Amino acid sequence: RWYNTRKILSRLWVLPRDILKDNGTAASKGEDRMLSAVPQLLRLRSEDVESSAKTVLSVLRLPPALLRKEPLLLTIQPDRLVRGFDGLVLAETKKMIQDTDNERLEGIDEEIGSAVREACKDTPGLLLEAATQWKIDE
Repeated sequence: RWYNTRKILSRLWVLPRDILKDNGTAASKGEDRMLSAVPQLLRLRSEDVESSAKTVLSVLRLPPALLRKEPLLLTIQPDRLVRGFDGLVLAETKKMIQDTDNERLEGIDEEIGSAVREACKDTPGLLLEAATQWKIDE
């Protein structure tokens, strides 16, 4: 199972690809660091890890470096990641509405999304906390 997951994460640039000149040392160290931090990656379905990775990279448009720094994000369901991110955007929107006049609000969605992306990159655990605190509607 891990072999397939490792191939997927390498293809997505979450894990470094083996580089011939260093005999794959960078890839091995990256893999060891990731598995030390999140050993459950060994048992999770490759498809589930891939879905979470693609959600972070493609849907939320965050860099692979975030998944290297916070590999626990790979264990979270994609809908939780999206809802957590959306919650951060909503909180930032409310804050900005309070601090801004109505004329400036036009076209602000992308600005807020970019600000939240930067915050997720720069603040360790921000997306992880938002995704794990999100509650499923009953």
